[in-house]
Amino acid sequence: MKVGVYVDEETWNEMKNLTFRKHGTLRELSREVNESLRANLPLLALRKSAESLGIRIRRVSGEEIVRGRPKMPTSSLWIIREMRARP
Repeated sequence: MKVGVYVDEETWNEMKNLTFRKHGTLRELSREVNESLRANLPLLALRKSAESLGIRIRRVSGEEIVRGRPKMPTSSLWIIREMRARP
């Protein structure tokens, strides 16, 4: 997939220098950028590792998380006020 991004000049030059030192050419620049992105996406690595072990990971929506939270019978504000009011 072809993607356009904005990168500051110093960072881009450092990426190009790293690629050139590693490969002796800039032809591998796309691969190095891709590897850098993958290295900084731990959830992607976790999912791929789980898939290789035959474990299926399902995304959980924020709505499911909210529904699964325990309901507090009262606000913690009132509990704290009661505690402070005690002699």
